[in-house]
Parts: sequence; C-alpha cells; structure tokens
Amino acid sequence: MVDLFQTLAEAPDHVLQMIGTSL
Repeated sequence: MVDLFQTLAEAPDHVLQMIGTSL
C-alpha cells in the first residue's frame, strides 16, 4: 500500500486522469 501512495505522489496528474476516465 505504501508503494501505491508513493506512486500517486510521483504522478498525481496521471492518477487524476485515470479517475476522470473511469468516471
């Protein structure tokens, strides 16, 4: 889980895009 949070911090924009696409 820690790795996941670290990845989010490294590329939050990518995560936001992924969430937007899911919605």
